[in-house]
Amino acid sequence: MSCLQLMDQVALFGSLYLATVVCLAAQPDELLQEALSARTHLHNYLFAIAFAIIWHVVFALHMLYDYNAAYFQEGKFTALVRATMAGTLLLTILAAIFEYGIVTSVFITTFFAAATAICVGGRLLLNYLVLRTGLATVHAKQLLIVGTNRRARTLAERYQRRPEMGYHFLGFVDKKWPSESAQADASGAIVSSFDSLSAYLRDHVVDEVIICLPVKSHYSAIARIVETCEEQGVPLSISTKLFNIQNPRVRQKYFSSSLVLLISSSILDEREMVLKRLIDVVCSAALLLLLSPLLLVVALLVKLSSPGPAIFVQERVGLNKRVFRLFKFRTMVEGAESQMAELEHLNEAEGGHFKIQHDPRVTPLGRWLRRTSIDELPQLITVLIGEMRLVGPRPLPLRDADNIVLDWPRRRFGIRPGITCLWQIAGRADQSVSFEQWMTLDMTYIDTWSLLLDLKILIQTIPAVLRGKGAY
Repeated sequence: MSCLQLMDQVALFGSLYLATVVCLAAQPDELLQEALSARTHLHNYLFAIAFAIIWHVVFALHMLYDYNAAYFQEGKFTALVRATMAGTLLLTILAAIFEYGIVTSVFITTFFAAATAICVGGRLLLNYLVLRTGLATVHAKQLLIVGTNRRARTLAERYQRRPEMGYHFLGFVDKKWPSESAQADASGAIVSSFDSLSAYLRDHVVDEVIICLPVKSHYSAIARIVETCEEQGVPLSISTKLFNIQNPRVRQKYFSSSLVLLISSSILDEREMVLKRLIDVVCSAALLLLLSPLLLVVALLVKLSSPGPAIFVQERVGLNKRVFRLFKFRTMVEGAESQMAELEHLNEAEGGHFKIQHDPRVTPLGRWLRRTSIDELPQLITVLIGEMRLVGPRPLPLRDADNIVLDWPRRRFGIRPGITCLWQIAGRADQSVSFEQWMTLDMTYIDTWSLLLDLKILIQTIPAVLRGKGAY
């Protein structure tokens, strides 16, 4: 994804340079002096930076950076042309406001043609490299298809033939029908039955489930599957020609001539998610830059106060149960994780959580870092690289995630985790907030999410941190 974003910025500035060269060649005497003076004015550099951000936002709003953006498939060309047209129109308006005489009709025409050509050519090249190097499989969404009928097998074969769709087919979910097993094995194996789907989703990375069952004869089974996917936060699509579901969390999409409905209890509006990601990047980058002196001082203090590294790296469970590495300032003695088994009898938290109020492993400096939440600041790096959000359910360690007994809290894995959340502002590790209430707060966040709610949580996090309630 970052490769595409970099390529589009190269296209932007390359097209601006080419358009300038063409205009100077056409009218060198009138425009040369203006072009030279533009290099020396600070507001021109600020204009270039601002327009680079606008260019990125325009492309993001046209869904050109979604999960399968590297695959230049149907619809992407039209979206790309619309994005470059919108960007060119905004450039024209801004140039008129700031009175840039060099931005003539020749400049605009050259810029639009060059930007479109570079973006299209770059995506075609990237698409070729992704397919040739096998990266299509590495970064593909993990897909299950429920059913082994002709429609299900045809759909599976299409996904397998076209890796540019961005999916990796895991297998079928069905009964072991004797008459169907040989046909099913030709396009994929049956990896789970209807009854064992819940266990399969618990133990495997699954990004989407598609149901290809006759609704009339399999209504009960489909209802159970929908409930199972909802509990574990796995998006669900229904391949059908029989009905159309109207629901704010249902999306229509088309694969070939088949109508597919994407259903998810944790799905969020894509355009708002683009803005959410933009806020995450801008805020995390700005905070890291602003707080860099503090981060360096704290890292030095941690290093000098006790043996071990300054940064503690731990594996946590993220989006769709993918494991990622979380960064924090080390607040415990070196090798603290290996002592957990010995301290299990002191665990004061219920459910799958592990927490001891007077943990003997915490260093004196670490206790202060936890009370002030300064130990959490390196997570801004994880936000910047996209593994976490500023706001979202707190990522659980592997041990805590494995110890969740019920399925309904697993819906929290359907969205990307965050640094702060409703649980954080409700008292964090305070014993008055039980594990079940914590999980319920996460479900409330998922069901009522909005950018306004994120802003509210961020604002309320400040006094919660200052109070230090439940931080130990």
